[in-house]
Amino acid sequence: MNRFEFGFRPSTQATSYISSVIQVGNRFAAPLMTIEQTPSFATVPGQMVLLHAIANSQADINSIPLTVNGQLVTLYSQSRATYTPTTPSRLIVEATATDADGWVGRTSSILKVRDPLDQFAPVVSLDLT
Repeated sequence: MNRFEFGFRPSTQATSYISSVIQVGNRFAAPLMTIEQTPSFATVPGQMVLLHAIANSQADINSIPLTVNGQLVTLYSQSRATYTPTTPSRLIVEATATDADGWVGRTSSILKVRDPLDQFAPVVSLDLT
C-alpha cells in the first residue's frame, strides 16, 4: 500500500494538500472484525456486559449478527449490545459481518463469568511416583 499526496488549488487561494491511501489490487479482503467487551475482565453473574461488534471493510457493512453461545443478541446503535450472564461459565461470543460486495468476516471471543463464592486460589500437587 502506498501513500500519495494530492494538491488542490482553487483559483483564488494557495495550494493545499491532503494525504490519502489508495488501495489497488485484484484481491478483495473480507471485513475485519473485532469484539470489544466492557468490562474486559471476568464478570460475575448478574453483571451487565457491553458487547461492541466492530467491522471494517472497503465496502459498506450490510449486517453484523452477534451471538452469545449460539443465541442471537440484538444490536442497538453503533453495533452494540448488552448481555447479562446468569451463571459462572465461559461463553463464546461470535460476530459475522457481511459487506455490500458479499464478503464475510468472522471473529469470536470468550466472555468469562467467574463464581463470586470461589475465594480460594487453585491448589497444585505433584505425585512423585
